[in-house]
Amino acid sequence: MSLDLDMEDDPPPQKRTATEAREFTARVMPAPEAPPESELPPDTETYLLSCCLVEPDRLAEMAHIPRSAFTNGECSPLWAALRDKVDPLDYEAMLRRGKVSIKRLLEIRGLAGLGTGFSGWLREFDDAWRRAEFQRIALDMTRASEFEPAAWVKRLESLAARGPVAVTKGVFAFGIPPEGDKSVLLGDRYLNRGDGAILSCSSGMGKSSMCRQMATMWSMGRDFHGIKPNGRLKSLEIQAEDSDGDIGEVAVSIAHMAKITPEEKETINENVLIVTERVRRGIGFLDELKRLIRKHKPDLVWLNPLQSFLDGDITEAKDLSAFLHAGLNALNAEQAFAFIIVHHTTKPPKGDQKKMGLAWNEIMYDMAGGALLINWARAIISLRPGEEKGDFNMVLAKRGTRAGVTRQVEQGAGFRDEIVTEIPLRWSRELIDIPGRPKKLRCIYWEARDLDKDTPKEKGGRPKKHNFEKFRPAFPTTMETALGLRPMHKKATTGGYGEISLTSFDHMVDDAVRDGLLIKTSPRDPKYYVAEFNNQPA
Repeated sequence: MSLDLDMEDDPPPQKRTATEAREFTARVMPAPEAPPESELPPDTETYLLSCCLVEPDRLAEMAHIPRSAFTNGECSPLWAALRDKVDPLDYEAMLRRGKVSIKRLLEIRGLAGLGTGFSGWLREFDDAWRRAEFQRIALDMTRASEFEPAAWVKRLESLAARGPVAVTKGVFAFGIPPEGDKSVLLGDRYLNRGDGAILSCSSGMGKSSMCRQMATMWSMGRDFHGIKPNGRLKSLEIQAEDSDGDIGEVAVSIAHMAKITPEEKETINENVLIVTERVRRGIGFLDELKRLIRKHKPDLVWLNPLQSFLDGDITEAKDLSAFLHAGLNALNAEQAFAFIIVHHTTKPPKGDQKKMGLAWNEIMYDMAGGALLINWARAIISLRPGEEKGDFNMVLAKRGTRAGVTRQVEQGAGFRDEIVTEIPLRWSRELIDIPGRPKKLRCIYWEARDLDKDTPKEKGGRPKKHNFEKFRPAFPTTMETALGLRPMHKKATTGGYGEISLTSFDHMVDDAVRDGLLIKTSPRDPKYYVAEFNNQPA
């Protein structure tokens, strides 16, 4: 914002008398009778402070706002304390500087939820403050006994200074991290610092033991069934479901099966930390998580499971976005680590589960899904059941080829490495003798198994005749263009992609949703589209 105080037919600023200067100013900007009252809704200042108390990283966006901009007597000293870099989690200091009760401080913290309205409140507050400040300057100018144009211009131009803007870089200013770069955590940039990943499966399949085995292997720099870490990674797991004995059985099993040495146990104890949290949710949980991250400085932060810490409805985009984007992403604004979220699936509709053709593990649950959650995640690992209980396929459903998992296949007289995104696993069948216990412990450990040799079957026991990849180009690629089953079947069969009955097409679509290849928009009147990540080069 710049201001040219010279006008045609007026003498230049340096030749004006004080009287001429005041007359000129009065013509340019008529002065108000008095400084204006705030035009803001009464709670805007309080909501802004609430956001900053919950998310101190927001302070950088308000660094240009002076204490005088807050007209609320309660908010002004609190804002002064935050500007002076008082830790908002240091309640004693905030109470002393802010001159409020602990009850009122906690009320203010809880007003703005996870801060999803911050940008709007700041814009409203900032515009109102600048308008009021402009009018104050105009009033001061008309009352000044001496007129110094340069000083007034400088004061006016200061109002044009906005807060920090997003960093802008030219496309060729971005580079590819070199080999071994510490910004890469897993695979070939499969998971990087600042990213989020999801491990999804239904209840009872062993998701907790899997994430702890992953964390343990990666803490020693070892791979987990082909997924390699970039060095020794430190993990912090926040879990809400397992007892101490559950966790202990997994630890004993891993030590036995992976032949962990006493020296390695010391390394693992330093690099795999588990916190049990069954009370805090939403803002309270994020506050505690922030303290833990500051204290332990992990490479990987595991939330096990998501729905234990989300204070809202997992099916509501607003609640989910508030937790993922305004909550978790804000905690990792400096891209210091990566999140890995363990996610339950949802309960299936009521009915005869056997008639519905569900696998053994799906008696309790059916697949869950949501475009927002899928789009937030940089990597998705989906654990699917095999034909026999205890057999599974670990599907690297999103960006899986970047995980770097390979399998040797015959080629000519030798072998070649083939990238795979589906890894056959099983629960270990080994038993462990535990001192002081007459009964042996069934080992809780994920081990490799042979590839399925039988021909894949459709529901009902018939051999699978149709490959989804053959029909995939016919499917829409965005939620807006998603189609229902019958319109999609018509498009597929009339578009030259092949012949397939509606029943077989229905089975094929179900399998594709189950394998993470298709997104199903809703249980009622469902529509389908190919997930965005499946259309991009891995």
